[in-house]
Amino acid sequence: MLAPNFLSAADLGIDPEVRDALIQVLHLFETEELVHVLDPTETVRPIEGKLFSMNEWATHFPCGTVRCIGGWAETFMPHCPLDADGDPLWQYTKELEDLFYPPLGAHPSHYGSTPKQAAMALRNYLTTGSAQWETVS
Repeated sequence: MLAPNFLSAADLGIDPEVRDALIQVLHLFETEELVHVLDPTETVRPIEGKLFSMNEWATHFPCGTVRCIGGWAETFMPHCPLDADGDPLWQYTKELEDLFYPPLGAHPSHYGSTPKQAAMALRNYLTTGSAQWETVS
């Protein structure tokens, strides 16, 4: 595992609480604590562990609650404000949005990214300010 040399929250243009939560999500990826769920709509039995899919923000399925990078980050922010629709009111930048919602064509598997690929994009974001989905494999 690489030593962390993450940009500051100010350099990323986000709240420190969001940066800290993203670092915790990266730890989940790098310790292989997240279980990749390809199609939660077809999984009917509960799955043990913390479920991950870039297709779901934080959606409850019979298999459990499936979360993406942003959905997992939200779990580490106890005071994450929500709007009237229940969506987080984060200080968004284009780069953070690209991390959570990879641009079409930026990565061959797009929203089907594995935990390893998502970890690479998240580490890219934290160290360079850009997810660089097109470079993850």
